[in-house]
Amino acid sequence: MPATPYVRSISFGDAPLEDVALQYLPTQRQLVITFYYQGIQFACMCLKTDEELQPIRVVNHLKKDDHNMRARFLVSVLNDRLTELFRAVSTASASFRTYVRREIGEINYA
Repeated sequence: MPATPYVRSISFGDAPLEDVALQYLPTQRQLVITFYYQGIQFACMCLKTDEELQPIRVVNHLKKDDHNMRARFLVSVLNDRLTELFRAVSTASASFRTYVRREIGEINYA
């Protein structure tokens, strides 16, 4: 199933999260939140555990950026701000909870 567009832009510190999309992978019980940050695409991996959805880590979404030092640095920065990032995405629009309820079911947010 392809990613579902979520919001165009979310305020996040000094640079916005842009072109944010959501995709639930039921076999892995993971919600993947893809977004651009400072022109580089990332993915925030969230795991559904029992009745909770917890952010686990941010990864560089494109293999071509694996050797880009700026991309590596931003992965580190975003992982340090993981809870804040997840909160910004999950509260940006009511459609987040609607999507989660439809795809995953009722959950608590970590």
